Amino acid sequence: MGMERADIAFEVNGAAVSVCVPPVRRLSAVLRDELRLTGTKVGCDAGDCGACTVLVDGEPVCACLMPAASASGTVVTTVEGLGNGRLSALQASFLSHGAAQCGACTPGLLVAATALLDRTPYPSEAETQDALGGVLCRCTGYRKIVAAVMDAWRHDGGLDQRMPSSGHAVGSSPIRLDGVPKVTGGEKFGGDSFPADALSVLVVRSPHYHAAFSFGDLGSWVKSRPGIAGVFTAADIPGKNCFGVIAPFADQPALAEGVSRFRGEAVALVAGEREAILDLDLADFPVSWTELPHFLETGEAQAGGAPLVHENRPANLLTSGFVERGDPEAALAGAAFVVSGAIDTSYVEHAYIEPEAGYAFMDGDTLVVVACTQAPYMDRDDTAKVLGLTPEKVRIVPTATGGGFGSKLDVSLQPLIGLVAMKTGRPAALAYSRTESMISTTKRHPALMRASIGANADGRVTGMVFAGDFNTGAYASWGPTVANRVPVHASGPYATPNYRAEGRAIHTNGPIAGAFRGFGVPQATIMQETLYDELADKLGMDRLDFRLKNCLRNGSETVTGQRLESGVGIADCLEALRSHWQRAVRDAEAFNAGSGIKKRGVGIASCWYGCGNTSLPNPSTIKVGISISGEVVLHQGAVDIGQGSNTVIAQICADALGLPLEKLRLKGADTAITPDAGKTSASRQTFVTGKAAEKAGRALREEILRFANVSQKASIALDGTSLSIREGEATRRIDLSSLKADAEGFVFRAEESYDPPTQPLDAKGQGKPYAVYGYGAQIAELEVDLKLGTVKLIKITAAHDVGKAINPLLAEGQIEGGIAQGIGMALMEEYIPGRTENLHDYLIPTIGDVPPIETILIEVPDPEGPFGAKGLGEHVLIPTAPAILNAIRHATGVLVTKIPATPTRIRAAIRDKEARR
Repeated sequence: MGMERADIAFEVNGAAVSVCVPPVRRLSAVLRDELRLTGTKVGCDAGDCGACTVLVDGEPVCACLMPAASASGTVVTTVEGLGNGRLSALQASFLSHGAAQCGACTPGLLVAATALLDRTPYPSEAETQDALGGVLCRCTGYRKIVAAVMDAWRHDGGLDQRMPSSGHAVGSSPIRLDGVPKVTGGEKFGGDSFPADALSVLVVRSPHYHAAFSFGDLGSWVKSRPGIAGVFTAADIPGKNCFGVIAPFADQPALAEGVSRFRGEAVALVAGEREAILDLDLADFPVSWTELPHFLETGEAQAGGAPLVHENRPANLLTSGFVERGDPEAALAGAAFVVSGAIDTSYVEHAYIEPEAGYAFMDGDTLVVVACTQAPYMDRDDTAKVLGLTPEKVRIVPTATGGGFGSKLDVSLQPLIGLVAMKTGRPAALAYSRTESMISTTKRHPALMRASIGANADGRVTGMVFAGDFNTGAYASWGPTVANRVPVHASGPYATPNYRAEGRAIHTNGPIAGAFRGFGVPQATIMQETLYDELADKLGMDRLDFRLKNCLRNGSETVTGQRLESGVGIADCLEALRSHWQRAVRDAEAFNAGSGIKKRGVGIASCWYGCGNTSLPNPSTIKVGISISGEVVLHQGAVDIGQGSNTVIAQICADALGLPLEKLRLKGADTAITPDAGKTSASRQTFVTGKAAEKAGRALREEILRFANVSQKASIALDGTSLSIREGEATRRIDLSSLKADAEGFVFRAEESYDPPTQPLDAKGQGKPYAVYGYGAQIAELEVDLKLGTVKLIKITAAHDVGKAINPLLAEGQIEGGIAQGIGMALMEEYIPGRTENLHDYLIPTIGDVPPIETILIEVPDPEGPFGAKGLGEHVLIPTAPAILNAIRHATGVLVTKIPATPTRIRAAIRDKEARR
């Protein structure tokens, strides 16, 4: 029997409403489910993230913590009500500043900021941070949000499209093409458009790290519960109950069969009417568990006699990657100076504000899955395999995705809701809770790393050895990618003539470790860059000068023997930081001369990152056409998870085509209508899909010019259905409506693919793993309280070589957001299974944790990239943590080797140093 209901009346966005719901129903659920005001997001249901912030009688509250009864008689304002039919000044300022990336946190931030501006029209930075401190953002790094709020008074509201006026889209910063719905609440994420008649789905998950299980009488359990449509287990799966992002290593069941290998693994599904599921208590679900021995650390997994997580993987080794060049042992033996060390990093949670959500339904004999994702075609293929369908009978329709950072590359709920929809014939909907998302999805790999680096008396690096064990958890996911990418990158962007690096992915019963912004390179860079500081000190060299002396340049060979002919921008990044470095070091020295308990430090670190897959095919395809009605339709399949691909890919295509950006209309990554632009990962979309968009734009332009029989010098213009082609004084006009359209309504069309030219790595890891690399370097300035171990960040200065800044504002946003995640990795983020499975116990940076960031965009074009552009999304996080750790060492004299460097660990390191005196 369901809860008692009551009629509750209040006002929402100027309209009187009345709902009949249980009085204790969350206000957030009432707004979303009863009133369909889905602009109010649910990120945690615990008041931790603030995404559900609304105004109640003018005051910001977390709607997930307010029972519906408490809203009776109040005036509620949601994000949909901020603009009264147009954009408010604040919403316009958010667009102008690029303050909305994925958009999942944006409504909560806008509502909280509106309350602030109603009280304080011209707030200070401190007032802004204080007012927004309860709303988490994982994408932006907060700096553009602060600027947008403080600048809101300058905006009149309305809609400023700010399209390029110069005629060139590339290099300009128009507002995001998908920006307006993000600030109005109109954007539809995975949980925002569930059909009214959909069955709700609950997932039964293992509470143990490793356990055998069996089910009781499921049929009787279902029959005794009104509104429950059925229970589904692995026995109901019609296809191959095994998926994985890398086919040869695929090993994960959609629903476990008899044995669960990690805490949070799905074992059964319960489907029912929405109200029945809301009232359901799974405490008496008929499943019995027998705990089995488990281990969470790679050392235990490798110990002799350790049980195997997978019988076909001896010693629990998933795979390893290897790169060797020259004779590193001889180089180290002959080096004037050698430094060695070890670093231990932790699991890191992606903590996107939107937990996984979506729904599935049958359209004839085709299964349609509408959900958040980073990789629609990969989802399609894995879902089809699990459910026994051909790929053509599965259609993936991506929703807006509220952050991903790598974790939404793996399928999560897609085969689960697909199974329920197939078995029941009804739509099936599922939104993960925050805890469910955290316990069941992938993490950044914990790493145990050791390395030695040697240099000659002149300060030239002569050799390096590196070994890293990466805890890949219970299933493979992206473990092979991490194991293979790390050895290529562990040298950093430096000439290292003698080198050996091995990366090993090792199974445990811990959370599955997968892709997270950098595929293991951020961990390896901590190892290498902290040793570079120690080596510079031994040499008596300035730390920036030491890096400049050894960095790769045009003509250098990498540790894989790849000759970099052009486009190497690391020296440019380091040189751009020189004046900032000199000023920061002087400031720290002056401060420290007059301070005892608090000490300032300055750290620097560099990065490089290969864009795209490592020595593997990596194609993207883009389709663009002009319709009979005069629309330029860009089928943009590069899923935008906040990084801006919807805008950047369109800018590239518009300039290649020769028409203004405002003429383009986007069609998203629906697998039924849009070609495969590959996964959104590996910093590949601007480079790979951008190159395909450049090729498609040029091909469409050439088709039009051939039709008009004019040369490449001609210009084209589009006005309604009139297409004008002008060459010199002559102009030809084509009436598009008079031409014959193809099956998709196009009169002119082009479809082009691009796959970066790479070469396989041989047995010693020699070859050409990437066609394009991006480069960057960052300076961290901070203050350490020696008594408390606390760190106060003062400033981050970041110079990143983007090749060509297609959209400078979006590039800055990526840099700031990546730095914020790097701050979290360095100082606070540590996912501990069973302990930090929510956003209260798992700490990510808040608006007060991110200091001022100065961004320097370096443009060293790479001829392979579109208009010279390189990828950026992952590079930006890589130098932050090592720069911070090097700054802590500069301030305190100690390097924290267990990451994150929490106050407890900093104090322990200081005490150890004092004890050794």
